[in-house]
Amino acid sequence: MKRFAIPFITAILFFSLTFIPTQSIPSDKAGWIEYQFQRLTLEERIGQLFMVAAYSNQGEKHHEFIENLIQRYNIGGLIFFQGDPISQAKLTNQYQLKAKTPLLLAIDAEWGLGMRLTNTISYPRQMTLGAIQDHQLIYDMGAEIARQLKLLGIHVNFAPVIDINNNPDNPGIGNRAFGDGKGSVISKGLAYIQGLQDNGILAVAKHFPGIGDASKDPHHELPTIPYDITRLESIELYPFRKAIRANVGGIMVSHIYLPAYEKTPNRAASLSSHIVTQLLKNKLGFKGLIFTDALNMKAVSKYYQPGEVDLLALQAGNDILLFPEDVPKAIALIKSAIEQGKLAKEVVEEKVKKILAVKYQMDLHQWKSIEIDGLYEQLNTPQAQVLKQKLFEQAITLVANQDDLIPITKLNKHKIASLSIIKQPITAEAQKSINQQNTVATNKPSTIFGQFLSQYAPVAHYTLNRTSLDVNMLQQLADELENYSLVIVGLHDLAGNRANKFGLQPELLSFLTKLQHANTKVLIVVFGSVYSLELFQNMQHLIAAYQDDPIAEQVVPQIIFGALPAVGNLPVSIPNAWKSEWGIRTKSIKRLGYALPEAVQMDSRILQGIDKIVEDAILEEVMPGCQVLIARNGKIVFEKAYGYHTYAKKNPVTNTTLYDIASITKVVGPLQAIMYLVSQNKLDITQKVSTYLPELSATNKKNITIKSILAHQAGLLDYGITRSILFQKDSKLSKKLFSNYPSASYPNRIGTELYAPHLLKELMWDLYINSPIKEKDKTKKPSKTHGYHYNDLSFHIMHRLIEKLLQQPMEIFLANKFYQSLGAALVGYNPLERISLQQIAPTAECDFFRTTPIHGIVHDPQAAICGGVAGNAGLFSNAHDLAVILQMNLQGGYYGGKRYLKKKVIKQFTSHAFKNNRRGLGWDKPELPTKLDSKHKSNTSLYASADTYGHLGFTGTAAWVDPKYNLVYIILSNRTYPTQENNKLAEQNIRIKLQDIVYQALQNMEQ
Repeated sequence: MKRFAIPFITAILFFSLTFIPTQSIPSDKAGWIEYQFQRLTLEERIGQLFMVAAYSNQGEKHHEFIENLIQRYNIGGLIFFQGDPISQAKLTNQYQLKAKTPLLLAIDAEWGLGMRLTNTISYPRQMTLGAIQDHQLIYDMGAEIARQLKLLGIHVNFAPVIDINNNPDNPGIGNRAFGDGKGSVISKGLAYIQGLQDNGILAVAKHFPGIGDASKDPHHELPTIPYDITRLESIELYPFRKAIRANVGGIMVSHIYLPAYEKTPNRAASLSSHIVTQLLKNKLGFKGLIFTDALNMKAVSKYYQPGEVDLLALQAGNDILLFPEDVPKAIALIKSAIEQGKLAKEVVEEKVKKILAVKYQMDLHQWKSIEIDGLYEQLNTPQAQVLKQKLFEQAITLVANQDDLIPITKLNKHKIASLSIIKQPITAEAQKSINQQNTVATNKPSTIFGQFLSQYAPVAHYTLNRTSLDVNMLQQLADELENYSLVIVGLHDLAGNRANKFGLQPELLSFLTKLQHANTKVLIVVFGSVYSLELFQNMQHLIAAYQDDPIAEQVVPQIIFGALPAVGNLPVSIPNAWKSEWGIRTKSIKRLGYALPEAVQMDSRILQGIDKIVEDAILEEVMPGCQVLIARNGKIVFEKAYGYHTYAKKNPVTNTTLYDIASITKVVGPLQAIMYLVSQNKLDITQKVSTYLPELSATNKKNITIKSILAHQAGLLDYGITRSILFQKDSKLSKKLFSNYPSASYPNRIGTELYAPHLLKELMWDLYINSPIKEKDKTKKPSKTHGYHYNDLSFHIMHRLIEKLLQQPMEIFLANKFYQSLGAALVGYNPLERISLQQIAPTAECDFFRTTPIHGIVHDPQAAICGGVAGNAGLFSNAHDLAVILQMNLQGGYYGGKRYLKKKVIKQFTSHAFKNNRRGLGWDKPELPTKLDSKHKSNTSLYASADTYGHLGFTGTAAWVDPKYNLVYIILSNRTYPTQENNKLAEQNIRIKLQDIVYQALQNMEQ
């Protein structure tokens, strides 16, 4: 796409699409124009001057009305308003076929088609765009809107608004303007104009000569701008003068009274020849199409009758009469004025030919009908959505940030609550609670904003409906929120203006101010008018999000927690507070963010193939349900939950469902601690393990190194508890080793109503250290290697080693040092100690010594007997929090503003440790190509790079990191439910099939 040159001097040269006077039109155009002109009667020529309002949602009677105007009066064009894109496209085809002269079609799409049509994209309002410093993005938006408009057969966009909004009380413009600085307004306006016109759409700058300082809304009454010409030329006219020099194709003249130019009382600019002809055309030299603002507005319709106002507008110098109230009457009056000599016939003829010239340039001389098939998809492409997210990311503005709270770094130091203040309840659950007491605390947030806050930290969610506030209720809520160190307030559904404080009651404002005190920090996020910031100038932490939009609600939490930087600047000055261009910059601290696949060069259409594979697998009872997550370039681009916890289909899997991740525990549990110890120079993996665990000195394990243990090349064999130890001679569990009730003697829960003593864990350790080892491979020269043999014992030994060196339980260290700090609080051992059973997927119905469901308790028997905490298994997680840990490793040990591990240590551990061994240190890696044959299948996608590392899990899990492609891929399932004998997941190669799709979705992937 063509790059937009930022400097203004370059900007004024950039239009390739120029609308030139009739006499300069080349002969090929001239013939078509003359032909069309000569076909028309005087009444039909006059009809070309009208652009009538059309709707695609008002039924057949309205459609017949429009068709009558087209066929009987040969109106020149239509401005489309509310409706849907498919209906509008069909009507467009129908109307064009019935038109004697092709119709010029327009729309008010200031922020895209979503301004008028359902099921289309709404880009940020212009005030939001005013906060953006990268004008290339605004150009790109203009280009994308142009692409969409052309799909619908539209030729004219009544955008951008280039009024300078220097009156915060302006009721008619507000968030439709870019801001209050004339330089910023025109630079952004020109970017938008160029984006439209470079891509074949006529841009119409509005509302000439500038209504940013109006105190009345011309939709309802006539505003007055009382300033002298010097002031008007310096401020109001400035952006229009620049736009004209840059060859903007159209200008809309507003209904505003300027006594400096027009002395006739109540004569709007749109009806003033002094303004339209003498100022706009003669003095400023504008030669493009001049449109009136809508002629049904009260600013003109209050003073002039239908028909009369149209004639005055034409006499003033306008080319196209927009939204006329009575076309037949207006045509009759204009024709009469011509016949009476009050309006020169040549004026009308010149305007008609000017309009026809534009129609030719819009390719209406070779009109083609709109293709309906696939239209919705073409209007709503992923690339178009990616652009919208980029715009919001660049706009959100950090206004106040005392003590540099944002981005939040030390997650484990904060106890966080969110408070969503809304005008209407958003969810059914919130509705029920709010109906009862107007406020609700729930683990399920009521807004998208709250949902995304919970992606970064444990957050208690409150919802407050401000439609009916009670002082006692507010006090009760304040008392509850005092228990939190940080309260993040989202203000939604703002309405009104400064006069009514945007609908925020005094008692609510007082409540928010009092929330902020020494022990509780308060962050206010305003999803509404930027001018409402004036109400919060005493708040220590404040973010301007500008408008209620789902994308804005997703972006702000990413800025709060440092996945994205804050880069926006205020587009306007806030009375008594901040000047325009104010904005506090922050940097990303490299937490996982969220984006569409196309934002990271992945094809979302290909990723949709994941759905079918998973849904078919669930249907075939490969697994009851699962979670799949894909992240690339630090962005989660795919995160989905499928199916149910069990085949009974009672409890659906969500993105917060916990799974037993089995052997993935090895790499995101003890291995993280081992890498930490190496990073801290507290462990040398080249040393014998007996150096650190003297109890191994008198065993057959005295000479094995830690490095060989981690690579599963130490000759260790799986050896643990046996039935003869667990069971009595009568085949019942040993009463000495197990109890049906918890007690000081039997503290470790290993099953439903089954508990074990600590001594069982020590018994296991004795069995481990005295277990046999594999003989060395005598075929190798020299005979110094046992060869690769995967086993669990390696990580039982690592568990013991970690606790010896750290002098604390491994699970406590991991929780404090890694999981809580990272924002991966759902990861942990023994989840029932902190998580509801309903949030955990059951792993199996039973095993060889547990006869009741294994639910919330580790599936691995050895880990269970160890009290649920072991080196080989025991961790539970959801895909999201697991991805956080993997992303930290992918980023070289850095995440969320903190270094956890040394980059060189991660590189060492994720590289091949020994020749002819696919393993890294602890990490699994893709099978070596030389080992692949009909009997030895790959453990990863064959597309995965040799740098890939991760692990599989027995319960039906996989987690892989590919540094070459900056990629994280996770699938978590409970394929072992109801029985581990179900091995369809491996037999059907589901995990690798899904991983193949991930790589196939990569665009421009190396072959």
